[in-house]
Amino acid sequence: MLITPPELAWIAAAAGFGTEPVNEVTYTDREGHTVVTFLSDQVLAVAVALAESGASIGGKIRGCYSDAVGVSSDKASENYGQVDLGVWQISDRWHNEKLCRTGVNWRDPRDSAALAVEIHDDAGGWSPWSTFLSGSFKPFIEMALMAYRFPVPFRPSRFGGS
Repeated sequence: MLITPPELAWIAAAAGFGTEPVNEVTYTDREGHTVVTFLSDQVLAVAVALAESGASIGGKIRGCYSDAVGVSSDKASENYGQVDLGVWQISDRWHNEKLCRTGVNWRDPRDSAALAVEIHDDAGGWSPWSTFLSGSFKPFIEMALMAYRFPVPFRPSRFGGS
């Protein structure tokens, strides 16, 4: 199921990602200007999710797939064979015990967000996500900021849940 950026913003807020602008980030905006700003974890959660599991439709990112599965195929990487699951691409290698808890459904974006908050808080930030470390989340910052300003409630019935 495709989850839109405004729905991601609502899910990230409901999961408990922080609202304080505590993360200094430098990025290039659409007009090519370098921007240095402080962003909240809620905004970064949306940008990271879009970078991790973004769905491209007609060449434009439109949202994230809740049932996204990524497998590392780089044989030279220490993460070869690792499987990443859900909107925030939670690693089965590093977080298997969290993924296997009774009642956790990584396909449900609300559960995926709760796991992401737990992993984020355990690590003291965004270091567990390669898209954050590499900076590949940065092209999604403006979309994440817009979604954060205008969140849309996630409708579980669209997901097949309640």
